[in-house]
Amino acid sequence: MKTLLNVGGTRNAHGTRIARRITCDKCGQQDHITARPSRTHGTFCRACALEVLNALEVGKKAPRDLKELCCSNCQRSFTLPVHVEIKKGTLCPSCLRGFETWRGSVNMSASDRASLHCEVRKSGVMLRKSA
Repeated sequence: MKTLLNVGGTRNAHGTRIARRITCDKCGQQDHITARPSRTHGTFCRACALEVLNALEVGKKAPRDLKELCCSNCQRSFTLPVHVEIKKGTLCPSCLRGFETWRGSVNMSASDRASLHCEVRKSGVMLRKSA
């Protein structure tokens, strides 16, 4: 894989990048880009610039190859970059931080649920520390 070029346009007096409206030479799509259009390569939208010039706008993350894994603790699937080597049991980000999502039990009463050591999030999901 070729090295990605980070491109970005000039900044104004306030330090923000100046965006220009362009029409892509390859696909014809209109886009706003912060880089100055090149006279030698043509004018490309962000998607075509990544494909043709291997150029990525400053502040954007480069696309990576990901692999699908299954957590050995909670059996949920999650993704990791391909280059990460795992020697033993894979843990998802939640289990790695020590939290396990608990959706509650049908048979548990509200008073029993209140006595548990849990953290309630705004979305209504209860998180409890795994032992």
